[in-house]
Amino acid sequence: MKITRLFILFITLCSLTTIANAQHDVVVDEVVAVVGKNIIKLSDVENAYSSIRRQQGYTNAKENRCQILESILLNKLLVHKGEVDSVEVTDDEVEQQVQYYLKNYIRQYGSKEAMFKATGYTYEDLHDIYFRLLKDRIISQRVEGSLTDNVKITPREVAEYYNAIPKDSIPMI
Repeated sequence: MKITRLFILFITLCSLTTIANAQHDVVVDEVVAVVGKNIIKLSDVENAYSSIRRQQGYTNAKENRCQILESILLNKLLVHKGEVDSVEVTDDEVEQQVQYYLKNYIRQYGSKEAMFKATGYTYEDLHDIYFRLLKDRIISQRVEGSLTDNVKITPREVAEYYNAIPKDSIPMI
């Protein structure tokens, strides 16, 4: 009787150890890039891809994911530069834009409950998501503006630059 109990206990412990080890091998999310203190997770790219696909019906998955990652990297780079340069954005500025988006969502779905059923996000969840996204967008727009404000280029200069590139070096689009 004692041996049976020990055997059952041993099997139970082995099973629990196997389950625990298997859980360590499951990747929930992974970091695909780091810009300054900002990380870009695979889920960020996948969420953006899913959103674009729902809206526009993209079919070239690999190419679009690369473009999405490039866009996110550029945005995070501008946000990082904004943090380094101490670009100020008030919460009131961001809140105005967040409210605009949330009101449109509620108008589109009819109510907060219908919005939750359609998106899977509560009003508060969407508020937090949009607040972070829009704050980063405002910072990146301000940084981009400060970088390009003094850039003056004419169409003639663009044409001259383009014509100076050897024809075999221009990529096929």
